[in-house]
Amino acid sequence: MGSRANGMGGSALLETNAWASFNNPAALAMDTGNQIAGNYANSYLLPEIGTSALAAKFSSGTRAFGIGLSSFGYSEFRSNTLQASYAMKLDEHFSMGVNLGLRYLQLGDIYGQSFSPTASLGMMIYINEELSFAALLKDPFNFKIDEAAIDRYPVLLRSGLRYQFSDDIFTNLELEKALDKDLRIRGGFQYAHPNGFSFRLGLITQPFEYSLGAGYLKNRFGVDLSYSYHPLLGFSPQLGFLWNWGS
Repeated sequence: MGSRANGMGGSALLETNAWASFNNPAALAMDTGNQIAGNYANSYLLPEIGTSALAAKFSSGTRAFGIGLSSFGYSEFRSNTLQASYAMKLDEHFSMGVNLGLRYLQLGDIYGQSFSPTASLGMMIYINEELSFAALLKDPFNFKIDEAAIDRYPVLLRSGLRYQFSDDIFTNLELEKALDKDLRIRGGFQYAHPNGFSFRLGLITQPFEYSLGAGYLKNRFGVDLSYSYHPLLGFSPQLGFLWNWGS
């Protein structure tokens, strides 16, 4: 979740901003300060399958809390998620986090609506000054879409590495495996210029997609714009903002 991560092929496990509540709750505790963020994703330039989201992060010493709300779809098909996260640094270089939430699914006037839980468990570690690792287990209990449905939300496993070449440049590599789908690989790159501008590139496999993005951070306010491209379905732009306060 988030335009910044989208510009890097969706490689988001090691992002310590407010979107960690969606992407990896453990990352919330690895950075101090508080943050509010918003994002809109227009999938394949179709407003009927757009996603709006808000997230907030609150830090207190070695602990952090996060909340997130997302809404996908339109009046005849809508999926909303409300979730809360808690993370703790177990030492200076290692953190763990948990996320619990509720999904609401509406299928027009005929099929009605349903509610189902969602949960995830994440970890993050700074191996050394250059290398970091993170992992996430999402929906481990294979929740049903509703009580009467046969279909279930898939169990999802993700792991990733970040290599920090310098203060300005890093690259990400992530593996993603849903139990009912092929392995996906996500790669991302960012260059952050000292004047506040950032430039990003990303790749995804299964199916192959690429993305690019840019951002600007001035004092406590930032904005991010990104595009991803699917060879059959076309472009998906995203626009996001963030506001920081606290230390």
